[in-house]
Amino acid sequence: MTARDQWSDVWDFDPVQAYPGKHPCEKPLPLLCHILNASTKPGAVVFDPFAGSGSMDEAYHELEQQFIEVEKCPDNYAKTDDRLSAVRAQERLFA
Repeated sequence: MTARDQWSDVWDFDPVQAYPGKHPCEKPLPLLCHILNASTKPGAVVFDPFAGSGSMDEAYHELEQQFIEVEKCPDNYAKTDDRLSAVRAQERLFA
């Protein structure tokens, strides 16, 4: 990441395309990775009080970040848990 990328006030990322069960505020994975890279140090533990459908889980996993998250909605928590399990299973397939 360059200084220009990190401190630009305009970030341009494609939105998440619609799919059945999509969270209404789901952010694209490249945007979330960019946010983490711009705002955390390597090895930092990130706290996410609004886990949603688990998009940030994928970003934490991709960047090998440790995280603590909270999700009030049991349905969203189940989606988050399923999503991260699927990411980890996919990783084992190609290891």
